[in-house]
Amino acid sequence: MRIEFRSDNTVSKKGFRAHFFSDKDECSKENGGCQHECINTIGSYVCQCRNGFVLHENKHDCKEGKSPKEIMAMLHFVNQQTELKVSFSSGSKAIYLPLKFTECEHRIHSPNGVITSPNWPDKYPSRKECTWEISATPGHRVKLAFSEFEIEQHQECAYDHLEVFDGETDKSSILGRLCGNKIPEPLIATGNKMFLRFVSDASVQRKGFQATHSTDSQQASQAQDNTN
Repeated sequence: MRIEFRSDNTVSKKGFRAHFFSDKDECSKENGGCQHECINTIGSYVCQCRNGFVLHENKHDCKEGKSPKEIMAMLHFVNQQTELKVSFSSGSKAIYLPLKFTECEHRIHSPNGVITSPNWPDKYPSRKECTWEISATPGHRVKLAFSEFEIEQHQECAYDHLEVFDGETDKSSILGRLCGNKIPEPLIATGNKMFLRFVSDASVQRKGFQATHSTDSQQASQAQDNTN
């Protein structure tokens, strides 16, 4: 992949930020174990059968059947609400699918407490997105320290991951994009707000994380930094 960015001498805008990562093609080796067709998806793959066949219960083999051919398409949606309506049109027919998402938004105003991944201490569920907005008293900083951490490993943390931002939204400067089994170093915001976002995909589930959030005075922190 080659990316080129060009700007002229007229209008200036904010620009863009993107994450790049490599994805394993599970279909490249022995067709992913699929009897007919193998379709690669982000972080996983699915098997699909040709016309006149349906997918076996084992999700790999095909058997004779009268069901029409299923077409698999992977779509990535970013939605700010808890309900999303998807429409698919084929010829003169349209199918409307209202999709419900479980709310997993947290607003925290206490000076200290514990944050855990969904379903803790059991494995976090697949296809989950949770956010935590932590607000402290003005003049204080938010600190996040992890006691347990186990999220699907990837070099770029492209699949399951936890993002921590230095501010009240995911538009703020990022403090870290975390995954793997190593307990991260404590993260400290520059101000009184911190935003966390946890995302899991459809494939691997792990135990997740447990962290403690706390606050300290910016003046006391600056004094301690000066002594060090």
